[in-house]
Amino acid sequence: MRFLKGKDGRTNHQKIIAGTTVLGVLLIRELFPLEKMELFFSSFINVSWIVYVLSWFIPWLVDVAGFAAIFWLFSVIYKKWWERAHKDYYLEGIWLHIHDKENPRTGLVQINQDFYNIDTVKAINVDPNADDPAKRQTEWEYIGNTFKPAPIDYLVSCYSALRRDTSGKYGVHVFSNPEISEKGYPVKVKGRFGDIIKKENLHTTEVYDKTGKLYLFKLSKDGIDLSKKEIKELLRNPSRLANINNYEKLKNSEYGKMLKQVMEKNGILQSYNYLSEKIKASPTTDISVNELDVITINLLFRIIFSDGRVNQNEVDLINDLFKKDWKRDYINSLDSGSVITKLDVLKSDETMLRVFKEIIIEACVYIIKLDNTVHTDEQQCLDSIKALLED
Repeated sequence: MRFLKGKDGRTNHQKIIAGTTVLGVLLIRELFPLEKMELFFSSFINVSWIVYVLSWFIPWLVDVAGFAAIFWLFSVIYKKWWERAHKDYYLEGIWLHIHDKENPRTGLVQINQDFYNIDTVKAINVDPNADDPAKRQTEWEYIGNTFKPAPIDYLVSCYSALRRDTSGKYGVHVFSNPEISEKGYPVKVKGRFGDIIKKENLHTTEVYDKTGKLYLFKLSKDGIDLSKKEIKELLRNPSRLANINNYEKLKNSEYGKMLKQVMEKNGILQSYNYLSEKIKASPTTDISVNELDVITINLLFRIIFSDGRVNQNEVDLINDLFKKDWKRDYINSLDSGSVITKLDVLKSDETMLRVFKEIIIEACVYIIKLDNTVHTDEQQCLDSIKALLED
């Protein structure tokens, strides 16, 4: 698929529709010429000026009504034809969106399209982490497009995202080629967003530089197939998207899996930042047991493997934590089964294997030291490490 940029992409299509409509009206005039109208009315009306007025008014009325009817009918037919001929351009409909950023957002996007032009885009952002998602909603829409008949492989549009209290942001969306269904229609679009201007209220404006990933998922029979009733419920109350467990189709869809992944990554990021600050603030003091109920050692492994890359600050964080005098309650949160799972990942990356081999071994030693007994799952963990070292 190719998106178009530049001037209005409708002009040529409107000329075709208007030209065809004029031809239709001329055909009607040929079928009902002015002379026939005069003869028709004069056959039962004796007043000449009334005959004259009617013989001009009725054809004019026929012209106007005929033009409107033909224009509407041909517009519908032509647009349906264009839609089928350009399926991969056709984005009109209702979409679910995910903003992958520091504080993720989800919600609904309603797109109206007129040929190559995205006429209107109205959307609602929902904060899945909010205590009351209904009160943390933002409405956004496109305020400018850059389409023209010069094919490129992305779409750029400016948007405004405003809350009811007049605060909000202005920025840019950039979308790449969408994923196409078997029927030929777009069902998923990936892109990026950039918040460029931020407004706290009507009187303050500041330059902003937040960016992130953006995903759109189509609600359709060849996309995410929800019933009309379910879609109406979501449109009426978008905050339901803050918890999609009540929607099996959504929970098990690509959208649901992506939202879960984004939310988990965000939770890991928040936890990572929290742990880093704790260590910097009190380098010689253990984190309290209550806090470790939430921020466990097992979470540290999720941090490491969340993005598939090994960052030096992650290495430093883990090493620093393992050097501390951990109590039994801390270590008890580490699951040996998860260590085995991570070993399979390590095997495929020499850098990760080299960096984390010692840490994995040390973690298993901690597990065993809890009660000085090697349990079955702990033995499996040690066997896996032994096999890994022998490779």
